[in-house]
Amino acid sequence: MTRFIHLKKFEAMSLQYVLQGFKMSDCQWLQDSRLHDPDSRVSHTPPSASNKQHEILNEFIYWLFDGFLIPLLKASFYVTDSSFQRNRVFYYRHELWHLIVKPAVSSIQEEMFIQMEPVNGSTSVGVRSMNQQLMNAFLVLGYERSRQLSQKTGSAMGMSDLYQRFKQVKKKLVKHPPIDPNTLKSPKLFMVKVDIKKSFDSINQDKLLEIIDRTLKEDKYMIHRHSKVLPSNGRIMKRFLPRAVAPDEMGSFIGFAIDQAKMSKHAVLVDKASVVHTYESKRVIVNLIREHVGKNVVKFGKHFYRQTTGIPQGSILSPGLCRFFYDEMELNVLSELTNSHDSALLRLADDFLFISQSQEKAESFLKIMSDGHPSYGCYINEKKTIVNFDATLNGTPVQKCPENDFPYCGLLVNAKTLEIRVDYSRYHNEDIRDLLTVGRDMHPGRSITLKMKKAMQHMCQMAFSDTTFNSLQKVMLNIYQNFVFCAMKFHAYCQELRLDPVSAVHIQPSALPQVVRGIFRACFGLLHNSRRSNVGVAAGAKFAVAERHVHWLGASAFINTLPRLPVYEPLRAMLHDQILGPLARSEKVHFKRMLHSAVKDPRNAIMDNIRFK
Repeated sequence: MTRFIHLKKFEAMSLQYVLQGFKMSDCQWLQDSRLHDPDSRVSHTPPSASNKQHEILNEFIYWLFDGFLIPLLKASFYVTDSSFQRNRVFYYRHELWHLIVKPAVSSIQEEMFIQMEPVNGSTSVGVRSMNQQLMNAFLVLGYERSRQLSQKTGSAMGMSDLYQRFKQVKKKLVKHPPIDPNTLKSPKLFMVKVDIKKSFDSINQDKLLEIIDRTLKEDKYMIHRHSKVLPSNGRIMKRFLPRAVAPDEMGSFIGFAIDQAKMSKHAVLVDKASVVHTYESKRVIVNLIREHVGKNVVKFGKHFYRQTTGIPQGSILSPGLCRFFYDEMELNVLSELTNSHDSALLRLADDFLFISQSQEKAESFLKIMSDGHPSYGCYINEKKTIVNFDATLNGTPVQKCPENDFPYCGLLVNAKTLEIRVDYSRYHNEDIRDLLTVGRDMHPGRSITLKMKKAMQHMCQMAFSDTTFNSLQKVMLNIYQNFVFCAMKFHAYCQELRLDPVSAVHIQPSALPQVVRGIFRACFGLLHNSRRSNVGVAAGAKFAVAERHVHWLGASAFINTLPRLPVYEPLRAMLHDQILGPLARSEKVHFKRMLHSAVKDPRNAIMDNIRFK
């Protein structure tokens, strides 16, 4: 039971795991009493009875957890996670949790909600998930934004979209910058990063609904559904992919499939429109959004409250509504600055990044944003504002980034070249084990390979590996740091399995070389295939690092990161003998110099404060 309580978020515990080391002889209540009767002729338990005993034991253990332990924990504790400690689970006594959240809840009630009176004497309100009902509205908003606003504002919908925006900005600002006649080098770009205070909670509902009504141009939209069948991890996966279009823009499915085939490899597209397709009117979509925004009801204690300011969080519409709102503000308030030839604006959710060749314009942007915009409920969080030049707000110096690498949304952006790498400082002073979910099955080697592949997937995106955007040297540095982070997780994962007092499943030292080889191959596959993804094709991305170089960087990272323990000796020997040694003897001097430069780069010091041992 102790192990169950210490499980992290997303971890599971099977009956097989619980019963490891358990002996049937310890359960006298399951034994056949005749076995202990000297006058009985029964000398052993028949197979059918033994199977029944195991079945009863399994049912009892399942009940013990599902019917006793879990209800007891729910009755005694408020169980939650933490954004800082990621997957670690915390247990708070209910009375203590009430004291912790009471100030925040009281503030929210006063600022954003009004209490509802019971309707017709009723003391309850039926509330159910709206995501399924909101799907068509979500598709319509996405369609209108893609055709109206995608190129007019700096808003990005995720890391892939942000990478494409950065590539456009680099082409605009870095390709033809003014050259310093003394150094003949590109000067530093001036950057300002601001964060909107309570962005979702401060949105004016009436203004948002007005924006949505004005944005929807069609009287009717067609919701077209198709499916894509493709391989995934050795299995066949089927995805249903609906999209919204204007009725007069809906061409033949064959033409659509041909366009999709240019970006979809090893996939089969199936038209579902002949079976299921719907039409939604603008009036229905607007009314649905109006109801979602204006009639959001939550329960605090025994009372129900309706939200009057801000938008509901957690629904599929929330990020899109936020983007539309700040798109409008950007076009009306900031367009003069952002449309100039020497400046650009990027925005991911409520994080604004202004980049300019002119310090004067960067200062103007900072002043405009710091002044606030009451009509939009938009005010910045001054504590999170960062610049890379000397600036003040209300007489107080603004936090200045002292180096060329400027932090933005988990990235480090070079202030001269706009090259990107991962900001690993966000993991400083964290325990790497809090990021893991450990699978305790009978195939630990396969599990750890899949876990490491999934962990590397985010950091193998084109933003970090496109050699037409980042220099080859920077891409190698990104790959090396990714492998260092992977090696930290690898060690923590192995330790979790090895130190588990219950599990009899461990990774044998002799199996580690094959596991790590699989990780290297998976990483190269992710890097190589990312250029053929929809994003990579659209951005004209390239990946110019050879597979042997990726393996060499991985081997160097694992050797430099893993502690010197006997369990890793076979792995170290393999990395030296099969990867590092052969490449050192045969590789060209130019590439060896670049590889060693990536390993010895002073910027690798960013990895030093991550706790993983």
